[in-house]
Amino acid sequence: MATPPIPPDSPFKMTVSLNVLNHLGINLYSNIPAVLSELVANAYDADATKVKISIGEDELVVEDDGVGMTIEEINGRFLHVGYDKRNDAHNPIGKKTRRGRLPMGRKGIGKLSVFSIARQVEVHTAKEGQRHAFVMALDAIKEQIANEGKNKPGDYYPVPLPGASVDRGTKLVLRDLKKQSNKTATFLRRRLARRFAFQAERDQFVVEIDGKPIGLDDRDYFKKIQFLWYLGEESSEYAKSAINAVEKQKIDNVIGVDEKGQPIKITGWIGTVVQPGDIEEQDNVIVLLARKKLIQEDVLAQFQEAGVYADYIVGEVNADFLDADEQEDVVTSDRQRIQEDDPRYERLKVFLRDQVVARIRREWTALRLKEGGKKARSNPVLSVWLDSHEGDNKKFAEKMLSKIETFKFSDEASKLELYKASILGFERLALKHSLSRLDELEGQEDFEATMSVLSSLDDLEAAHYHQIVKSRLDVIKTLEQRLPTDKERAIQDYLFEHLWLLDPGWERATAVPAIIEESVKTAFAGIDAGLTPEESSGRVDIRYQKVGGEHVIIELKKYDRKVTMFDLMQQIDKYIGALQKCLHAQFGQHEPPIEAICIVGHRPSDYNDRTKKMMAEQGGRVITYSEMIASAQAAYTDYLAGDRKVSRITQVVEQLEQHVLEQQRQAALVDAS
Repeated sequence: MATPPIPPDSPFKMTVSLNVLNHLGINLYSNIPAVLSELVANAYDADATKVKISIGEDELVVEDDGVGMTIEEINGRFLHVGYDKRNDAHNPIGKKTRRGRLPMGRKGIGKLSVFSIARQVEVHTAKEGQRHAFVMALDAIKEQIANEGKNKPGDYYPVPLPGASVDRGTKLVLRDLKKQSNKTATFLRRRLARRFAFQAERDQFVVEIDGKPIGLDDRDYFKKIQFLWYLGEESSEYAKSAINAVEKQKIDNVIGVDEKGQPIKITGWIGTVVQPGDIEEQDNVIVLLARKKLIQEDVLAQFQEAGVYADYIVGEVNADFLDADEQEDVVTSDRQRIQEDDPRYERLKVFLRDQVVARIRREWTALRLKEGGKKARSNPVLSVWLDSHEGDNKKFAEKMLSKIETFKFSDEASKLELYKASILGFERLALKHSLSRLDELEGQEDFEATMSVLSSLDDLEAAHYHQIVKSRLDVIKTLEQRLPTDKERAIQDYLFEHLWLLDPGWERATAVPAIIEESVKTAFAGIDAGLTPEESSGRVDIRYQKVGGEHVIIELKKYDRKVTMFDLMQQIDKYIGALQKCLHAQFGQHEPPIEAICIVGHRPSDYNDRTKKMMAEQGGRVITYSEMIASAQAAYTDYLAGDRKVSRITQVVEQLEQHVLEQQRQAALVDAS
């Protein structure tokens, strides 16, 4: 609907209070870098080639060599709150500056940001032979705001100064600073470098802090990037800046076409570092820029990425189409955040999520493993150990070491301990021909826990591996010699603390209490698991723990009791169902992995391939006391046969320790020098 014309005698009138300054400047910004970025943007829009920022004890000076201002422009533009340079037909800058720059400013309130950090601001400017200077005081402005509420004039008149201290451009002197935050040159240089995408030669624009130009190196992460993905050929200069990146990939940067059929492109880059500690936590983001200036602190947060790789990521995306003159402003008043429901931003997010972040997520793990393998090979001790294996075992060993190199460690000692545990654990799995289990280990926490368990059966195992195996064989022999009817009690006394009798891979429980001959109801006292009376009254002999990633229920039958497979299947079905309910009520686990093992004196009469399969489908299996002892004996006899490897493995671990100690010693000597 067309807007009706305003009648000359309209009784209505809109006014703007000076109090708006409280919200559009004085209280809008929160830190010094954000304020300085507005002043730098103003200098860029004024066609400056250099901005000099000087840091004093209680003042900041920002001086540019731009076009400067006449007195008319001071009043009509600089002191005009809300002045829109992009849509002023009388402004020679217009849609582009004389240097052909696309103006960054839009709302005409950025200059007010100075009052967020300073109580007094001097302005010196020169243009066309005119030189003017004046001072603005925050207290005086607030007094005028208060007077406005008392039916007094609300206009504010800055105080003229006798002479400008510049012959060209504009200088602002910020005094009586309010913020006590970090304003060192190093801090501000890094922060400003990350808020803009300027390149001195390309943009003919240099920002100096205390006489030193800001460059890409001041972003303090390009040299730390391990893998880099850059957006289109237009962003190839970023790939050149990442001098230590071992992998650089180009990603298509066309996200669609505009109303005229022209391609809509974005530029920038996304990289990952070697360790999360290589970037500060607040920099673990993907910033969004438009017209080379930051408009959103973090795009990555929009995707709610929870993968490990997200801790290693950093990047910049420049999307000029978001700040087109002919479109509504997509940026909020403080020019640091974007209106997240804007269709243009939604379009960008979909592209970044599906075409960029998804690709990085897919490729990152493989690239890390590849580099981890190279790093592991660079250790001479590990290289010798790897070459001591052949075929598939060697491939598993290489993959294991590569994965360890991708983990993050607080120090070298922690890394060494995992290497030691992993080498011992690897040899254990190799003896059992179970190296495929390594493929199931993904996260560092699970990897450390599993390999530590595999590497030691008792406190003495690391040093006396062969003696532990022999002692277990002695235990098995003792059990074998017990009278048949006495085996149930003897095994029950020992089995629940030493599940290796059932499976050599089951070494130790994971921080849960032993529960012997307790009902499910007693085991989870006070937990309303919704058990039926039948489930609650059932007796479950259970070693409640996570073993190999699953919960184990062990049903011990009297040695001379005769049972059928169907009897056992009915029992384990009840036990598994009861335990599932309890685990869900206590831990919120849905369909946790549970195995039920029935130990009997003699095989059931209906024990055959069909009933074995039916029970397996329920999650159960049957084993006799004699079979369990024989199986354990055979397994540990194989371990003992592998005892000749122990001295070699121990030697590798010791050499690895010595190698790390020598590296630390050399590093200490370098630091001391």
